[in-house]
Amino acid sequence: MANERWYRILVSICSVIVMLLILEGGARLLYQGQATLYWELDPILLWKLKPNQHLVHAAAGNVPIDINSKGLRDDEFSTQKPSGVYRILVLGDSITFGWGVRVEETYVQQLEHLLNASFPFRRFEVINAGVPAYDTGRELAFLKKEGLSYEPDLVIVGFWWNDLYPTVFANEKEKSNFFRDAQIREMLRHSAFLTLLKIKLIDRIQPIRFGVFDHSTLLHSEGNNNLEQRWARLVRPRLDELVDVARQAGSDVMVVEFPALLTEQPLDTLPELHTWMEKWGEENRAKVVDPLPAILKGYRESGASNIKDFYWVSSQDPHPSAAVYKIVAEQLFEALTADSTLTSTR
Repeated sequence: MANERWYRILVSICSVIVMLLILEGGARLLYQGQATLYWELDPILLWKLKPNQHLVHAAAGNVPIDINSKGLRDDEFSTQKPSGVYRILVLGDSITFGWGVRVEETYVQQLEHLLNASFPFRRFEVINAGVPAYDTGRELAFLKKEGLSYEPDLVIVGFWWNDLYPTVFANEKEKSNFFRDAQIREMLRHSAFLTLLKIKLIDRIQPIRFGVFDHSTLLHSEGNNNLEQRWARLVRPRLDELVDVARQAGSDVMVVEFPALLTEQPLDTLPELHTWMEKWGEENRAKVVDPLPAILKGYRESGASNIKDFYWVSSQDPHPSAAVYKIVAEQLFEALTADSTLTSTR
């Protein structure tokens, strides 16, 4: 009797193993040409993109994504700035990274094209250092650890208001748990079945949940006083330090401020947030570019039935579209070319 029971248990275990192998094999067949980004843990940055990745990202609209040897979504470039080059380093999160669009459609590359096409007597390099899920603290850490080694003449910060909710740890135990959980998730990604499950189910939900619902609910529910406290405690000090670090290295700083919130109708920007950013820019003598008026003008001229159809990269993903990135690049171009020293023949 006991032997029969163990036999049934063994058969059940073998059946589960066979079923998992079949699912894994089928997923590997379906998974061809689809992939997710791979990450490396970092004691300072917490995470960064694994270098030398070349993939078609299913969760980001099936667009090709190439990560260079420095772990950035950009062409290969020398660490040392070539002679005669004006180099711009753009920090940011998935918006700057260009989630859901081709690399040539990101505002970073569109800005580089505008500058080089308009001023052939100078050479411009605009480096995309946007990393998904980064916040102002991570961007500051990247600038200090790596970004300054690229000798940028200008640092542009692509800012979005989810930075009011950065990755912070109350103590070393929380930080240790973060690295432990991240290592487990990375190991699980070696399974094509689990990765495909994530792409088809979780990643279809997350863009809406985190891009619109969570942040809109948080920003609206906390009230102006709490938001201002978050700005003063979690964002402004990091921006202040970022400006100081960049200027000590001989780089100027500019901020491009993406709309704070985007729901289907209407475009809600929480104007008090923009007021704080404008005041910060004045106090730090840092140019703050607000592309919202131009975005709304482009929306009205586009004939789109609602702002979502114009702004969102897809019906499921609230990251900016290529059309919005074009407007942002043009606004940055206008702000940059207002400086005569940038466009001189020297």
